[in-house]
Amino acid sequence: GGLPTIYTINGGMHHESGFGRDGWVATFDANLVPSWLARWPESGVGSAYSSRCMDVDFDSSDHIYGVGYQCDGELGVGVMTKMNEADGSEVWEKVFTDAAHFERVSTSNDGSDDFFVRGKLVTSTGVATAANPTPFGVACAAETCGVIARMSSNGAVVWARTLEGASFGTGYFAGEVENDAT
Repeated sequence: GGLPTIYTINGGMHHESGFGRDGWVATFDANLVPSWLARWPESGVGSAYSSRCMDVDFDSSDHIYGVGYQCDGELGVGVMTKMNEADGSEVWEKVFTDAAHFERVSTSNDGSDDFFVRGKLVTSTGVATAANPTPFGVACAAETCGVIARMSSNGAVVWARTLEGASFGTGYFAGEVENDAT
């Protein structure tokens, strides 16, 4: 029993090894025996910076939505995934090059299987360029800019709102993205 060893793409198991660490997602039974474990998101090969899965939630079919950030160099990019609950296989993954990270996810309570995310944008126009090929699609002129968005079950942006001056960070987990009764 117990968890398998989780090796990273770079082979380092601790940040002081000089290599980045990968994130992971797992499911457990009622006795805390792991059903499966998947490495997500993965750090880039040779990166000294780590990637992290920051939060997960389930849709009505028990698919798992995960959010976090992925590092291929000094800066991270915001990532989202949808995984099969049965085995952790990935249904889709979305990478947003103008988001520094996403740290919260909550599934909608209206039966749509849409989900809400909260994160931090890299100051951007939200327009695709060679340096920013997959933007989240919203602009924010502030030095720090948070974002709250509704995403469809296939990972498309339904709507997004920026919060100028919000500096949602990855070092703490203050506040959920919560649905009200309506």
